[in-house]
Formats: sequence, structure tokens, C-alpha cells
Amino acid sequence: MQVLLTCAYGFLFYYIIRRSKFFLVSGFKPWVPGVIFLLKCMSGILLGLLYTYYYTNHQDADSFKFFTDSRYIYESLFTKPYDFIRMFTGINENAPELRAYYLKTDSWLNTNPIFNDNKTIIRMNVLFRFFSLGYYYVHVIFINFISFAGLFFLYKSFLMYVREKEKEMFLLTFLLPSVMFWGSGLLKDGILLGGFGLFIYAFTLIINKSFSLKRLLALFTGLAILFMTKVYVIAIIAPGIAAWWLTRKSSGRKIAITFVTFYVIYLTAAFNLYRVSPDYNLAAELFYKQKNFIEIAEKHSASQIPFPRIECSGTSVLLNSPWAFSNTMFRPFISDAHGKPMIMLSALENLFILFLILLFLISADFRKKKLNGYIIFNLIFIILLYILIGLSSPVLGAIVRYKIVSLPSLMFILIYYYNPKKLKDNLALFVRSNKRRLA
Repeated sequence: MQVLLTCAYGFLFYYIIRRSKFFLVSGFKPWVPGVIFLLKCMSGILLGLLYTYYYTNHQDADSFKFFTDSRYIYESLFTKPYDFIRMFTGINENAPELRAYYLKTDSWLNTNPIFNDNKTIIRMNVLFRFFSLGYYYVHVIFINFISFAGLFFLYKSFLMYVREKEKEMFLLTFLLPSVMFWGSGLLKDGILLGGFGLFIYAFTLIINKSFSLKRLLALFTGLAILFMTKVYVIAIIAPGIAAWWLTRKSSGRKIAITFVTFYVIYLTAAFNLYRVSPDYNLAAELFYKQKNFIEIAEKHSASQIPFPRIECSGTSVLLNSPWAFSNTMFRPFISDAHGKPMIMLSALENLFILFLILLFLISADFRKKKLNGYIIFNLIFIILLYILIGLSSPVLGAIVRYKIVSLPSLMFILIYYYNPKKLKDNLALFVRSNKRRLA
């Protein structure tokens, strides 16, 4: 029954994508986006199978923990509906009598984050259970539609700046292996992609076209999803959104100066807030986040790499940021694989990305392409996210997974400045110069 229902929902969403004009891609047949969606579904199913038959400890697998935890909340609907309403909506969710439900779960009582985003994915699974008959792989199909839509929203926002490179942008937005794999599982990453894509698309429409109530509603819906999944993404992009809005009609150096000024003031204030309110110490938060991640990694014998150990000070964070960025940007190396197929595939993907960066350096045309707020927004988002990931996690698998939300942005920057004619001319010049040397 699970196979039948999974296939039925998969083809239902394929039909919706196939029939919707929004999901059309110029230069490709109308069925191509739907096939990409089905590939994502298969990737999500593969992830589930790996954690079923290879990584068999479901208590450590987020995907299965959140799915299983949702059952306890869902089943309360049929015994004590009032309890269900409070847990599902969050209204008076901390009532003492509800703790009996939470103690059955593995993830609900997570008190480390500023906002417990585990509850979001658990509640999402509760919602899916109304349609899934409790089958795990049906939930995979549902969350893939959310993540697929989010990636498509990002793709549509990119097209407002790279219309002439539509095919390349489409392929590199959807088909990077880590985005395809980790963005397709029953994880918070799929919801994050959905919320981030919706927010950026709505804001880009407002910037480039006009304000409307529909776009404002989409903007706040995306923002709410971000808040309920990964609030640190909001913290990273907040000054960038403000700077992007203020420089929407500007050009050149003024844009760059505005962004740098906003972020310098923002980060300086954030790291010195403890002087006013001792309860808010960002450097200490990062220190303990790193400490907790190291403890979890050691507990589960996860593969760790050398990474910057920080102290409870902004200066320590600043000095260790280049190393943190480098780890996130370039690891894993081939030498990090040690016979582990997943790490090897990630290392090969990194080599491919480095190859694209090399093509970018050879072909980038900075004179013909104007600097704009969207480019700087994406660039700073990537840099700060990579630093945060590199400071927090010594585990390669976590690094690969956490950075997928930024990879489409990286591809956008490379494609934006990519000039195929300049690449061809430079390669021809390189060949001619080598021939003269050999002669």
C-alpha cells in the first residue's frame, strides 16, 4: 500500500507541475521540471533507504526521529483533541499535562536553540499524516514538493538578472548532487529551501517590479517559515535585505559601501550586545554551539576534521573566520573520504564547483555586468553562512548538508558573470601561446 500511495502522490504532484505555467522553463520541454521533481523524490527515497538499511540507528537519524515523533502528537487527536490542538498550534503548548506526550519523543524537548525548530518539522509531519496513512515515503513526496517549489522560486528570482542563461541556471540550481540529495529528504532542509526561496522570490519581485498585497503575503509567509526552521538565516540576511532595498535604484560603489556599512554596524552591535544585556552574548552562543557539536560528534564517533576552536570573544570569532570559511567552502577533499562513498561523492562535487570557479575566473566580465544589490546580497549571505557553519561543525556530513541552501546562490553569482565568448577567446589565446612555446 505504501508503494502505491507514494507513486500516486508523486504523479499527482508531477501532473500539477506539468500543467502549471509557473513551472515552465524556456529551452526545455514542459515535462522536464516534473521529471526533475520525480528525481528529487527518488533521491529522498534513497536517503530514507540508506538510513533504513545502512545507517540503522533511527534515534540518531533526524528524518526518522521527526517522523516517529509526529505520531504521538497525531494520535492524541483521537483520544484528547484539546491536547492535540494545543500541541499542533503551539497555543499553551507548555501546559504541564502535555509533558507526558513530549517525553515519548526524541526531539520535541530540544532546549538548546533560541527557537526550537524541531517542533516545526514534527508539526509538518503531523499535517502530512492526515493524507499519508502514516507512511514515511508519502511524507518524502510532500516535502519534496515544498523544496522543489522553493528551488523554483530561487530560480525565478535569478532569472530576473540572468535571463540569457536560463538553461545553465536551471540545471545548476536543481542538479547539484548535495542539493538534490540532502534537499530531498524528510528533513528541515526541505522546508528551509521552501521558505528561503519564497521569501527571496517575493522580495525580488517587489524590488524589480512593484509592491502588491499578494507579494507581501508571500514575503511574510516565507519569513515565517524561515523563523520556524532556521532563525539564524534571518539573522544573516536581515541587514542585507535592508541594504538591498535602500540601494535598489543605486549603482556601482555606493551599493557595496552601503552593504559593508550595514553589516559592520550590525555585527559590531551583535558582538557587543552583552555589554548592555549580559544574557545576549553572541560569541558565547557560538562557543557553546561549537562545544555541543563536538560532544555530539564524539558521542556518535562521527568523522571530524581539524577546525578552528574559538573562545568567548568577538576577536576570536573574527580571527578564526577565514579558516572556518575555507573548511566549508573546500571540504571535503578527496583525501577526507577514507573509503566512505558519501564523503567521496561530496568531494567530487567540490571538485566540480572548483572547476566552475576556475571557469568563472577565466571568463568573468566585470565591466559589462553591473554590480547590483542582489549580487552583493548573495555574496555576503554565502560568506557569513559558510563562516557560521565552519565555526559550528567539525563534521563533514553536517557541513555538506547545512550549506545546500547557499549553493544555488553561489551558482547564480558564477553564471551572472560568466561570459562564454571571453572564455573561448582566453582558451584560444592559451592554446596559441603554448604552441609557440613548444615550437
